[in-house]
Amino acid sequence: MFNGFSPQIFTFMEGLHRNNSRDWFNEHRDVYEEIVKPTVRELVTALSPFIHILNPGLETSPKFNKTIGRLHNDTRFHKNKPPFKKYIFITFPPEGRRWSDAPFLYLAIHRSGVWIGYWSGPQTVFDAENWKKRIRANASLFREFLDKNRIQEKYGFMADSDEDGPGKLVPIPPAFEIWQNLEDISAGTFYPAGNNILRDEKFIEAAATALFDLYPFYIFQTSAAVEAEFLDYLDKKENFRFVD
Repeated sequence: MFNGFSPQIFTFMEGLHRNNSRDWFNEHRDVYEEIVKPTVRELVTALSPFIHILNPGLETSPKFNKTIGRLHNDTRFHKNKPPFKKYIFITFPPEGRRWSDAPFLYLAIHRSGVWIGYWSGPQTVFDAENWKKRIRANASLFREFLDKNRIQEKYGFMADSDEDGPGKLVPIPPAFEIWQNLEDISAGTFYPAGNNILRDEKFIEAAATALFDLYPFYIFQTSAAVEAEFLDYLDKKENFRFVD
């Protein structure tokens, strides 16, 4: 059962950021094995029912190389890479696909807090011209999505920061045209490590709400029947309730 993030998790991620070496990791392996890994698995397990409501075809297995990215970097062909990533990536891609070849909802556990977002995938996945055509063809539905879920009020664009995980949140301009001229979609929200909700089981409700709000990006990017899937989504969202 997920009961929140121990402060030791963020202390561990801060230490890894400052001392990205195998020696440091081995000295603190007990924290990773006994606190970090079990918490991440519990988090994925707790979110899985909500992801299945959105789309039963998304991967929700609380396993490494399924929904949980490995902390170790592959340095076989990149000798200058640090041995470890600076964040823990949780993704919910379509079953049978990886974060590198599909759009997905995600969480990133970072030294400074937890990011929750949607990413449209690398350039090999996100076709900007096709996206523009889709938004034009479904403009009224997309506006409804933005308004109902208060996307431009509650969320921001996530600036990239290379291997350091998601960077800062950038406010989303109010103009609708911004959505027709994107090279990719990276949008979401951020909970700083000092936010008390991270240490509470109620974080699941906050995370699930954000994932519910952001999911239509996936529909507008990938669906062959946008209107039908979006209306079905609205019905699910309207009838969805958290139960203590």
